[in-house]
Amino acid sequence: KGKFVDCLFVRERQLQAAKAIHGCDSPEVAASLSNIGLVYQDLGQNDKALEYYEQALAIDVKTHGHNHPDVATSLNNIGELYRSLGKNEEALAKHEESLQIKLKIFGYNHPDVAKSLMNIGEVYRIMGKNKEALAKQEESLQIKL
Repeated sequence: KGKFVDCLFVRERQLQAAKAIHGCDSPEVAASLSNIGLVYQDLGQNDKALEYYEQALAIDVKTHGHNHPDVATSLNNIGELYRSLGKNEEALAKHEESLQIKLKIFGYNHPDVAKSLMNIGEVYRIMGKNKEALAKQEESLQIKL
């Protein structure tokens, strides 16, 4: 736990530096907020993690518009947090939204699309929807091949 607290301290300093150098609504600030969210998630402080992920998402949308890889990544982070909390419907919605953005940006045959399909398949598996899970995971593997 001590290393996470140290990491959190470093990430918060990086956030302050990013704000000072780039301004409060910059991609660098959004990245720092996401990194802090990851640390809070690792610490099990999920409410704090979600707060930071949502701030990062808001900045990403404001600075890039909705169809941008950073927005897709922020949505994926929120989806993974929801999945870990057992909020499967919310997780599925965020992963589906992330997938749609990645499809628009990268097209179908891209590793990031495969990752989203695998994440969606995992949520379906947890929900007990094995047919849907298998279909998404097989679709993901086809892209990776």
